[in-house]
Amino acid sequence: MTLLNTNDYPQCKTSNSTSCEENKRQFKIIETSPEDRRYLIKIKVDGCMYTDKDMTKRCDYIFELQDKFSCFIELKGKDIKHAVEQLESSLKNIAVQGKKYAFVVSSQVPKISISQKTILSFKKKYNAKFEIKNTRMEKAINDLL
Repeated sequence: MTLLNTNDYPQCKTSNSTSCEENKRQFKIIETSPEDRRYLIKIKVDGCMYTDKDMTKRCDYIFELQDKFSCFIELKGKDIKHAVEQLESSLKNIAVQGKKYAFVVSSQVPKISISQKTILSFKKKYNAKFEIKNTRMEKAINDLL
């Protein structure tokens, strides 16, 4: 497991960015104060932090607010199962400090039973809150602290 040190990946991190988007799916963090944006870092994981196609599955982005919280983000089409696998692999292989969240923004709403089972699994295995939302997800920083 690798401890996430954003200084090790300067080409992959973006300061002052509060959102990520792919194929009409979007995740956004809502700032609650001007200070929030200054300390929030977005890291592109798939295709930057990890570029080797033979590596383990990984999420698309991580948003980190110092050592207070980290949000693992997967922007996905219809394959929710694969999105869950990518998030699980990322949580296993990238260590972070503070609260952990795993979010899927998909083009298809999954069955309720899949969501409930996954939510419980993420909490138990990774001590992370898991959530799936269709097309667009917004989270206020205060709700993540």
